[in-house]
Amino acid sequence: MRGAFHKFYLLKPKHTAKLKDVADSIMNLKDVQELYLTEGDYGFMLKTRFSDNKKPDEVERYLMKNVDPKFGAMVSYYRLKKVAERNSKTNEVMK
Repeated sequence: MRGAFHKFYLLKPKHTAKLKDVADSIMNLKDVQELYLTEGDYGFMLKTRFSDNKKPDEVERYLMKNVDPKFGAMVSYYRLKKVAERNSKTNEVMK
């Protein structure tokens, strides 16, 4: 049985990055089935759907390897959540 994973990413684009170019690049990756993009004050929010059984960390590595860095710096919600959890634990210890 094959599953589908939705992954959320933030992209801080370089000043030359265009939303359509980012979308075209990601949609050309073989494992991406759907892509939703929105432009915000600080960058682009991407939601991708994959058609395989990769775990979240595997999807993150796949995107980081295959999305051209010419578009800017990308971070997954998964990674952001891990950092926030670690910072929260550190703040609790320091109280």
